[in-house]
Amino acid sequence: MLKIYLFSKFMVLYIFLDESGNFDFSNKPGASEWLGLTSLSTTDPEEGLRSYFKTKYELLMKGHDVFCFHATEDSQIVRNKFLPVISSLRNARIDSLAIRKRRLHPTWRDLHVFYPCMMEYLFKYVFHPFGTNVSKFNHVLIFLARMQIPKGQMTPMMIGIKRFLKQHLHNVPYTIGLHPSISHPYLQMVDYCSWVLYIKRARKELRPWKEIKHLVKSDFDIFARGFKNWY
Repeated sequence: MLKIYLFSKFMVLYIFLDESGNFDFSNKPGASEWLGLTSLSTTDPEEGLRSYFKTKYELLMKGHDVFCFHATEDSQIVRNKFLPVISSLRNARIDSLAIRKRRLHPTWRDLHVFYPCMMEYLFKYVFHPFGTNVSKFNHVLIFLARMQIPKGQMTPMMIGIKRFLKQHLHNVPYTIGLHPSISHPYLQMVDYCSWVLYIKRARKELRPWKEIKHLVKSDFDIFARGFKNWY
């Protein structure tokens, strides 16, 4: 259960969202087997910032020119230093949805269909009354790591996202920000969370997961019981 911090009696829930894997639906080399959507939620986005900048400056002084943290591009040394920044958070929760790409119906592959549908499944866990009772908040801020959306799909995608948010937020006002990961430390943290959960499934790498598993409140394989592969 996330603790609620009061800012002039105005309670805000912050949710940061990122993806892992790629949208190449084929058996070609380089096509990922999985897609993942991962959220990092908090009511105190200032928590961990001191550690974030301390780690960044320590790495710079040791010759690692870290502009921002990005799990797939960072060296092992940088990853080993940054993961404890996330694991030390005390007022955060991680939720993740894993998608077996072969079992995703072809009509769901367009991004304006994929994101609203899969985000709704993910947020059912985030907004569950026994997890984060969203009705207690005055506002919800949702930050999506900026995505490469094909021309013409952005508007229908956002319409779909807003449709399910209206249903699940119970009239709580919300704002969606589509921002690059470099704009906020928590977007870089959720990038790492998404990567950790992805390699746990795709490569059976458990060491990074063990560092943050105490923050993981849901990790759902949506097509685990499916049998139909589409390619």
